[in-house]
Amino acid sequence: GYNAHDYSASSLAAFFSAAASRGFALNQKEYLLRDILIENGIIRKNQSGLYDEGKGAVISISQESQEHLRRTFVAHEGWHGIFFTDADYRNAVAAVYYTMDQTALAFLQQFWVSQPGLQYDLNDEFLMHNELMAYLMQQPLKNAAPYFMSRAKWPSVQRNQKGTADYILSAQAAGLEDAAVILDSYVHDRWGFNAGRVWLLSR
Repeated sequence: GYNAHDYSASSLAAFFSAAASRGFALNQKEYLLRDILIENGIIRKNQSGLYDEGKGAVISISQESQEHLRRTFVAHEGWHGIFFTDADYRNAVAAVYYTMDQTALAFLQQFWVSQPGLQYDLNDEFLMHNELMAYLMQQPLKNAAPYFMSRAKWPSVQRNQKGTADYILSAQAAGLEDAAVILDSYVHDRWGFNAGRVWLLSR
């Protein structure tokens, strides 16, 4: 039911360990994925027959996604991959999370809770940092404010969270845009990356 997914090495190791410890039979594609993960060092089989996390992550998008959406999905999930694998980046994101415009952050948190198909756990701090970062970085900076303002106008958003939605509209999403600028500057200085800069290759 989702257009895209992301999986950390720790969650993948936990999944395959749970299946192994319970004797739960997986399907052929799941076993293939397990073997690919082991081959690439993302998970490691330990002496007890369970799995430890290695290095890396897995990201994916649905084959049915329209091309114009694929850029956003790949950027969003790609940033999750970097977040999973780089502790310094996680620390930079945490600093933005705690110092940014908190009403703008509340808008996103209410969006994540109220929209069908999301219902994120607001008590999961790691998830909150990870999703804030990906939503900020999934489109070029020039598109950030229009993106969030368009969501603030959705009928369901106006119905469920009118106060924070109207705040985003009145401020022209400045708090979210400012946070995106800080992260964009960080990733450009460190890796030469930019928010939303994605190329799609087919072969």
